[in-house]
Amino acid sequence: MRVLALSIFGLAACTVTGGIGEPCIVHSDCETGLRCTESQCDEPPPAPQPVTDAGAPASCGDGCPPDRRCTGGVCLLVCPCDAGHYCDESSGVCRPGCAQDTDCGVGAYCEEQVCQEGCREDSHCEAPATCVDEACVLPPDSCLGHGDCRAQQRCRNGRCLDRVDPLEGFIVERRFPASLTEHSVALAGEGPPDFGFGAGLFDLDGDRDLDLFLGTSVAAAFGSSPACIYANESTEGRLAFTPIANECRPSLTNRNSAYGLDLEEDGYHELLVLGRGVAELHRFHPFRSTTDLMALLTEGDARRQCMAGAALFMDLDQDGRGDLLVGCQLDEVDGQAVSKSNIAWRQTVTGDFEPITSSLLLDEEASTLALGVLDLNDDGLLDIVYANDTFGTGEGTRTLPSGEEVPDTDPGAFYLRCAPTEDCEYRQHLFGEGRLAWGFYMGVANLFVEGDAEHLFLSDWGANRLFDLRQQPPLDRAEALGLALRDHEGQLLYGWASLVDDFDRDGQDDLFLTQGMIYDPIGEGFSAHQDVVLLQRQRGFISLSEEAGLSAHNHQDSGHARRPYSSRGAAKADLDHDGFLDLVTVPMEGVIRLHGEVPTTRSVAPRCTLIPRSRVLPTFGHGYAVRYAGEARWRRWDVQGQIRFGLSPWVLVTSPQAPLRMPSGAVLPYDCGDGPGPVVVEEPVWLELHRREDGLFLLLTGDWLVDPVVEVAIEGTRQAHSMVANGPGFLLDSAPETGRAMLRINGRWLGRWIGF
Repeated sequence: MRVLALSIFGLAACTVTGGIGEPCIVHSDCETGLRCTESQCDEPPPAPQPVTDAGAPASCGDGCPPDRRCTGGVCLLVCPCDAGHYCDESSGVCRPGCAQDTDCGVGAYCEEQVCQEGCREDSHCEAPATCVDEACVLPPDSCLGHGDCRAQQRCRNGRCLDRVDPLEGFIVERRFPASLTEHSVALAGEGPPDFGFGAGLFDLDGDRDLDLFLGTSVAAAFGSSPACIYANESTEGRLAFTPIANECRPSLTNRNSAYGLDLEEDGYHELLVLGRGVAELHRFHPFRSTTDLMALLTEGDARRQCMAGAALFMDLDQDGRGDLLVGCQLDEVDGQAVSKSNIAWRQTVTGDFEPITSSLLLDEEASTLALGVLDLNDDGLLDIVYANDTFGTGEGTRTLPSGEEVPDTDPGAFYLRCAPTEDCEYRQHLFGEGRLAWGFYMGVANLFVEGDAEHLFLSDWGANRLFDLRQQPPLDRAEALGLALRDHEGQLLYGWASLVDDFDRDGQDDLFLTQGMIYDPIGEGFSAHQDVVLLQRQRGFISLSEEAGLSAHNHQDSGHARRPYSSRGAAKADLDHDGFLDLVTVPMEGVIRLHGEVPTTRSVAPRCTLIPRSRVLPTFGHGYAVRYAGEARWRRWDVQGQIRFGLSPWVLVTSPQAPLRMPSGAVLPYDCGDGPGPVVVEEPVWLELHRREDGLFLLLTGDWLVDPVVEVAIEGTRQAHSMVANGPGFLLDSAPETGRAMLRINGRWLGRWIGF
């Protein structure tokens, strides 16, 4: 892939590599071989002793690090390998040089274990180029990227095609990468189908390409594709995905979706795979392993049968380690309704997980279809949105004090994280009073209404919602702005995935919304639904479907003679790093759809993919914000919050240069140049907190901080104290000898406890 990844450190920071007992934020703050434990550098837990093929312990001195294996008395890196090395499949370790031409990549070949630039045969070149005089040469009118074509052309699948000039500034086209378009799920029988299968985006091998997990359905018919991981091998203008051996076994059924995470913050992502009674944590680097999280629940716990389909990776207990929150959907097993309580696991000091037994987040009896995360009140702390399904589901009703009858499942809500000065963990807020609080919520998005403020969008059955959370109870403005989409010729519409971006590049937030029927014995309701892109205009939003190139819901893609296509979850990313969007949609049944943004004749910078590396707060694709030149607001499009679809962890921007705000509040400049990235934006070590004889001392080195106002809350006191300037840092003269503290800088909390 012809991309340039730039690592941005960008700031004069205090780079400390501490010994045992020194303060730290993340593992890289410590000396080699140490790890950050409870905010102090310490010895890591004993690693598993490497073994030889015979099974006996290997003799490599004191043993090898976890990512290396003792081979021939030497610790060698475990596959996958970095550039300049090849994988010795007989031993599973990396060796320098190359063993065959494929170890060298496109445009090179292997000679005497050394990669040589050029070619000896056509297979050494990237199609459609051929080998001529030991050089890869393109045939006329062919291309490997948009830059190989004339100014008014673009590159697609190796051919130069004309750019377009769509009436409303945005249009897409279908893309059909092999393998992905062959992944198909059919539903067994004619009973009510479930919520469909899902997917998940993550980087399995650390190559800065997004790989894709595609799930299956609990109601899948014989012959349906099993859950599978597809490796991204795309090049600019050409999508290519390959199923990974041993990750697509026929036995991988009942796994509907997946959500990525990065436990070690090393760029090699892990995967949380979900299904009915399934919550599995899959690790791929340096060794392949699977942890059954459901088995960690006590025997007989009804949540073991949870129909899991929504998840978040975030720091629930604010200890600096990422935890897991899983949403359970309404379901029946053997005719009996299962528990609708959600589940959470906390990450321990050793990197293992254990169930969280008590939390307001787990008290609901609901059917949670999606989970969103966003700082809703701009206090620096990440809040959580529950998109709960409560209309038309459940087995009974309850009576409110007002006398209104409502479903027996709890309504959707948003949970504001309590500040350390408050005596609570979260505060629950409903989306309305009385029956107005209930809905059939399925997707969450954060949308800025031009000239006003951010609003929370929830896709719904019958009428979507657009909540102004500044009002209490929240004010729904969806109808007034053209986003309700209640019905089509009397058929109530189901809204599912909701994704925000500036699709037409006019500087305003737009919305992509999928729609699809759940169950209709006759099949007539399916044809009323279409996926739509809603473009923001001066007086509201306009709705486009086939006019914008989105495929109509048909029988060909559903694979069913009576039921047309019915969309469910969706995600956006630049899968081939060509500077233009790809929209991935998964259905109730049939095949996934990929729509690619068509480059227009307008002169705009390519969209750029940022890979942020957060060092202070563990997140995965949320908590980031971008401020473009001339704008006062921070754009916050990435909130996860889709049914059965783990979204990209990376930030897609439309401005080549701007500041990026990290979840911790650190503000880092990025520069994409003239390209689409990916660009790595790495948060530096910018704070150090420790106890001195004269009090608690804080050193801040981020150059985005000019005369900051600093407060600190000591755990257990419920009070915030001002820190005063003291030499190069800030001091609180009355503090306990040891403990944990949380900082508030310029009115925004840094949401983790830091030990001292």
